[in-house]
Amino acid sequence: MTVYVSGIDIGGTKTVGVLADERGRIVARKLVPTSERGSRIVDQVDTLFSDLIAEAGVCREAVARTVVGIAGVAGPDGSVRHAPNLQPLEVAEDLELGSLLADRLGHQVRIENDVNLAALAELANGASMPSSSFVFIAVGTGIGMGIVVDGALITGAHGAAGEIGLLPFGTDPLDTTNHHRGALEEATAGSTVGDRYRALTGTSRSMGEVLELALRGDEAAALVLDGQAKHTAQAIAAVVAVLDPACVVLGGGIGLLSELLGPIKTWLGRFGFPRVDIRLSRAGRDAAAIGAVRLALQQLDRSRQTESALA
Repeated sequence: MTVYVSGIDIGGTKTVGVLADERGRIVARKLVPTSERGSRIVDQVDTLFSDLIAEAGVCREAVARTVVGIAGVAGPDGSVRHAPNLQPLEVAEDLELGSLLADRLGHQVRIENDVNLAALAELANGASMPSSSFVFIAVGTGIGMGIVVDGALITGAHGAAGEIGLLPFGTDPLDTTNHHRGALEEATAGSTVGDRYRALTGTSRSMGEVLELALRGDEAAALVLDGQAKHTAQAIAAVVAVLDPACVVLGGGIGLLSELLGPIKTWLGRFGFPRVDIRLSRAGRDAAAIGAVRLALQQLDRSRQTESALA
């Protein structure tokens, strides 16, 4: 019987699920809006998983492992900490999501930070090639970073390495209202783009609409996007000064905008970092889900090697 794995990325606004066979061939994919307030995260994942196996014509028992990416800190025990952008899913602090999902899905489930998974996708066949030491910075609903050094993912002593949204600049770090998501995240999160445009013009616009207006010469929209580029460049400069990566890969709904790449580089030059190698993700918007599949396959392979050694 062919064995399958699934990778699911739960973001603040969208959830992506991918089902792949043991060779890594993707056999099903589905993108859905992240459930509205009051929904349960276990129900959301279970429904998406059921849709994936139905699309591929695969029985539930054929899926050996699932890796779930979340916009927060994942503990080694499958718990979830500091996930401010997943509040609509009622994710309680220290929720033991891994064991809850394993019971529901009927197989082993690992929980991992979504940006860490995106970094693994880039390491496999992405924009970082041929370097094996780089950082992946995702800018979208929030901002986060995955760190890869010599081909290994660095997660830190408490699994929170790369939580750059907590850096104390961008907005007032002494204002306790900025402590929930973090001072930098309050400046770079996708929702703030529309907020800043409304503050300047009195008109509500989405991120996509602000971008379109900027390309058409709207001065207020251009000013907002330049501010977004400035804050992103500040984050990159801080990261480069500390980690010295070979390159910086940008992803996420905002980070993938090619229109922001030039302004980001301009601000980096003004900050004294003119030679930073910045690239856009090749894995695109599915980076975290693809990385989840890659990690699930690695775990499956290690499990088989262990079983073989004990046989």
